[in-house]
Amino acid sequence: MTDTPTRTGGHGRTPRGLILLVVAALTLGACGDSTKRVLGLQRTAPDEFAVAPRAPLSQPPDFRLRPPRPGAEDLTTVSAREQARQAVFRGDDEERAARGNTGPATQPAPREGVARSTTGESAFLSRAGALETDPLIRSQIDRESSVLVEENQNFIRELLGLKQDPIDEEVDAASESRRLRENQALGVPPSEGETPTISRTRNGLFDIL
Repeated sequence: MTDTPTRTGGHGRTPRGLILLVVAALTLGACGDSTKRVLGLQRTAPDEFAVAPRAPLSQPPDFRLRPPRPGAEDLTTVSAREQARQAVFRGDDEERAARGNTGPATQPAPREGVARSTTGESAFLSRAGALETDPLIRSQIDRESSVLVEENQNFIRELLGLKQDPIDEEVDAASESRRLRENQALGVPPSEGETPTISRTRNGLFDIL
């Protein structure tokens, strides 16, 4: 007698996909927060208490010097940064003073409230020629600017065909009245003779610029 295999109905078999889904859910549940964050399964909101607020910008009531505050640091007090600079570059300053202040960087004494330049900054300014200023630089700039303005005006006149500015002629009223009376007394027509005029040079349009 032959045994016939018994088949189990659809209700008695567990789907393989459902098993895999349960295993994946358990695996993800056992993972740490870092793995969830990498996979995008967990989102971290910003901590509002860890954000430092910024003060809003506001215009001061006036631009006058503020009165001194009681207990505030004196402006003439040497700061810790200046003390450190003097401690580090004291040898360079003493050597420069021994040479009569003829070192590679010579600069005037700093004004009150202006920080003193370091040795490196002074050397850089000396190499760049910033310490050798011409006292007549403004006059030189004015001369160069006037030459450029004159060249530009001549170029514009040539471009527009204005070689010379037009000249206005104005009739001399007193001389013309006297001429007409003389012609009338002599019986000469009014058109006889030259009309007296006053010549004036009119400023061109580009002379105003």
